[in-house]
Amino acid sequence: MTELSLPTLANLAEIVGAGSIITGLIFVWFQIRHFRAQQRDVVAINLMQTFYDQELAQAIALLQPIPDGVRLEELHLKGD
Repeated sequence: MTELSLPTLANLAEIVGAGSIITGLIFVWFQIRHFRAQQRDVVAINLMQTFYDQELAQAIALLQPIPDGVRLEELHLKGD
């Protein structure tokens, strides 16, 4: 079995170190993306909890079955 020289071991250590730095940067990038999405969801939940009441729930229940792109005249024909 051949022994590795000291410069060869140093080069291998540099490659491993660079690989671990790149892996760490990729991991940090994914974590930041996840954190931003989580913060956006928390803000949306807080807004919904602030404005959600019985009247809004009834309005959403009325509007849910209406198809997209319905004209105003068609809505008036359906009544209140």
